[in-house]
Amino acid sequence: MNSTNEFLTRYRKQLGLTQKQLGMHFGLSETTVQQIENGKRPVPHKLKHIRTKLLIKNQSAPLERQNISTSAPQKEIQKSKSIHSTASQRDLPILGRAQGGTDGNIIMNDTAIDWTMRPANLRGVSAAFAVFVTGDSMMPRYQEGDLVYVHPDLQPHRGKYVLVELKGHKGFIKQFIKWSENELILKQFNPEEEIRISKEEVLHVKLIVGQKGR
Repeated sequence: MNSTNEFLTRYRKQLGLTQKQLGMHFGLSETTVQQIENGKRPVPHKLKHIRTKLLIKNQSAPLERQNISTSAPQKEIQKSKSIHSTASQRDLPILGRAQGGTDGNIIMNDTAIDWTMRPANLRGVSAAFAVFVTGDSMMPRYQEGDLVYVHPDLQPHRGKYVLVELKGHKGFIKQFIKWSENELILKQFNPEEEIRISKEEVLHVKLIVGQKGR
């Protein structure tokens, strides 16, 4: 285990975060973080610069002399734990590409395929992410190449736009209508039609809270 592995473990424990919580912030799975901390997996490039991201100035000093201690003020620990982003940070993971068509799919990667700026309404939401739109089935609302921002916890209401993930990790972007007793009911724009999906096939329905055009 090298100093970066040790630093990652110490930083996570200092903030009281689980491996899963830290992984969500950096677009990594819990298993990946565990393997990195145990020295069984190389440290990803984005984590090699974690000290810079966390504004720790003395990067070359031994761990004992790093600007972290168990006596750090609780206020500072809580500030870091909330993982709020600033306007200059690209800390929102892009986790895959969502197909706009009826049979589209989304690949939910363990690691981000890219990173983007976090909008204000997703600051402090550690499991938030973004996906690219492909296809034209939701035009004119969404066009191919648009980037949409996804909130993992908010519940959709009629007329809102959602990212739906099915078993087998197929998914698509549509307008939410309602849940019936046995089905999820959605609306597609191009061509205009109502789409009904068995509840048994649905893994997640996540609210889209914004977009960035091409």
